[in-house]
Amino acid sequence: MSKRVGIVTNPLDHGMAGNMTNMRICRELKRRTIDDLEFVYIHTDQSDLDLYNNVDEAIVPRAPILFLREVAKLDLDLIYYPQFPWLRPGFFLTDTKKVVRLYGDLPFTCPSYVSWQSRMKKYAYAAFYRKTGLANRVDQYVIPSGSLRQSKRRSLDISDEKFTTVPLAHGMTFDKINDKEIEEILNSFNLKEGYILDVASTNKIKNVSSLIRGVYQLQERGIDAPHLVIAGDWLGSDVSDLGRELLGDGITFTGYLEAEELKALYKGAKLYVNTSLHETFGITNLEAMEAGLPVITSDKYAIPEVVGDAAYFLEDPEDPKEIADAIEHFLCNEEIREEYIEKGKNRADKYSWKRTVDELLDVFYSVL
Repeated sequence: MSKRVGIVTNPLDHGMAGNMTNMRICRELKRRTIDDLEFVYIHTDQSDLDLYNNVDEAIVPRAPILFLREVAKLDLDLIYYPQFPWLRPGFFLTDTKKVVRLYGDLPFTCPSYVSWQSRMKKYAYAAFYRKTGLANRVDQYVIPSGSLRQSKRRSLDISDEKFTTVPLAHGMTFDKINDKEIEEILNSFNLKEGYILDVASTNKIKNVSSLIRGVYQLQERGIDAPHLVIAGDWLGSDVSDLGRELLGDGITFTGYLEAEELKALYKGAKLYVNTSLHETFGITNLEAMEAGLPVITSDKYAIPEVVGDAAYFLEDPEDPKEIADAIEHFLCNEEIREEYIEKGKNRADKYSWKRTVDELLDVFYSVL
């Protein structure tokens, strides 16, 4: 007899920001034909997402008590939550088997990069779940990297055996974008091929200012440094002001990018440099490797675990001199560039959404 598995998808009803991982997992699950599992997609609002076409879906009330009451009627054997349900403590008391995906730990690992309001809220929630022991009522937690295990175990007092690492994957494929499309997109940003690229969300933990200062040091050495492109919505920020002050016309902040624009920017770059101070996975490093770029990146948190020996590591990503030295090393040594391009492509090939879902299904079966 097949088992019924509920997949909570209501975050997808409110936009893709921060939810692309969940969407990719759900789409991969939907493509599968699995004889012994029946999936029910659970959400709280009517949605026109094609994910819900030709699937078993349940639209339930948003209010926590009503949500749980309706979910209980679905007769599920297991329920998968794509994020820790902080505001649904009743979820942890249900008899249904439970798998929860965890991500994000900035309030506990790098608190200075999080607003005090957000920190206090997360600290209070975590204290509640520690003291009540509710977090340990989940059968398995899925984490994207081993580096997340320690902070989550400590902040929520979760037993070590309840963690399973299921790596994520990059979402970029570059075979369908041609040279003409790349040229047109680069022209729209007044760019020519051969620049340094960093793809970074607008959080100071991405440490873009250190990268800017590193490129500036190259110029101070008299080196003809490539143009620097920062892909992300940094326009009007202190970081963009610093970039203009130090690099003038030698830096481009792209603002928000569509997927095809981002692909073109990867393909037009000469080198990818990521000076982030914290990642729980670091998808952009893998995207750059898939695009055929050598990668310079920090050695913080999950990054070494994910990229292995396929990237050149910065021991101190806040040191502009070290950043400048690393960039110069790659600019002056084509053999090193080619070595890291090859290693990067091989590393990126190890990750796929098929692998992610295969390993997630293994977790489901281990719990059932």
